[in-house]
Amino acid sequence: MTLRTQRLRDPVHGLIVFEKEDALAQLAWKLINTPEFQRLRRIKQLGVSEFVFPSAVHSRFAHSIGVFHTARELVRIIERESDGSRPFDQDRADVATIAALLHDMGHGPFSHTFEGVQMSRGVRKQHEKWTADIIRSGDGAIRPLLEARRSGLTEEVATLVAAEDPTDIYHAVVSSSFDADRLDYLRRDRLMTGTGAGAIDFDWLMEHVRVADIVIDAPDSVAGEDASTVAAFCLDPKARPAAEQFLLSRYTLHEQVYLHKTTRCIETMIGELLRRLATVAEEPDTAPTRTGLQPDHVLLRFFAPDGDTLDNYLALDDLAITGSLEKMQQGDDPVIADLAGRLRERRLYKTRNCPGWFPWR
Repeated sequence: MTLRTQRLRDPVHGLIVFEKEDALAQLAWKLINTPEFQRLRRIKQLGVSEFVFPSAVHSRFAHSIGVFHTARELVRIIERESDGSRPFDQDRADVATIAALLHDMGHGPFSHTFEGVQMSRGVRKQHEKWTADIIRSGDGAIRPLLEARRSGLTEEVATLVAAEDPTDIYHAVVSSSFDADRLDYLRRDRLMTGTGAGAIDFDWLMEHVRVADIVIDAPDSVAGEDASTVAAFCLDPKARPAAEQFLLSRYTLHEQVYLHKTTRCIETMIGELLRRLATVAEEPDTAPTRTGLQPDHVLLRFFAPDGDTLDNYLALDDLAITGSLEKMQQGDDPVIADLAGRLRERRLYKTRNCPGWFPWR
């Protein structure tokens, strides 16, 4: 098979190029074309924010490719900043870059809303763990591609994605307060929602990124005790105004978009719908009649006893829920029918009536 350079146009980053001479870029292109990654087209980055911001329909698919592009830029900075005391590790850099591309594969429908439903049911498996399982799966398309690149790469990528705290500068590319994820979604979410505030001087910020060792004190320890040193992304003093913009952008998007009261209410309504579905699905004999769904519908399969398998999880996406609302309206369960109708027709609860909603703003 003849390799050729692939190109994607992105509204945030412009042209994203997968050069034919770059083996890592070609691996990324193959990973993008797996069924597991293509599923991210059917999961919106901002969940239900389109109810408030009609253009906020961008997917985790587009975001993940943007994160990959940004990760490559951060890796180039690491290489530039490397010296004799901190040599550049190409293998570790490759792991971080691929982990950045795959970091969101484990998101369920409506992302954090679905995670909240699962946690309320006592299931504390977050999307990072699902991502690691998808990467490691022997029945999937991801593992063979990674192992063909280098034996053991699968486990290295899965471990980095699932780890919580950065252990080195390469881990910081994927998970830190200045990682490729944040550097993409802050710009992408601002653009797609049309929010005017919160602009980031990205080029200037990246121009002044440095790598330095910082000391981290353990929680509740006396200063200097139980301290550890880890390499991290830092900013040259010239980038202080851009750094302030970066922090203000995060605050502005949380205030105006992520925590918008209407968005939070819709998330709560979807959460209530899914919790009710999960309860009803525990009785497989009556679940189809009560929910209006076919017995083999993925929601009933997943919420059935012992149904939370990887195959069922991968069959879940936003469309599995929104595309079933009409059927749910016809079910015998009054709670499911009412919530489905309200969501389908945007007849939302008022703030004071929204279950679980606390109007602190």
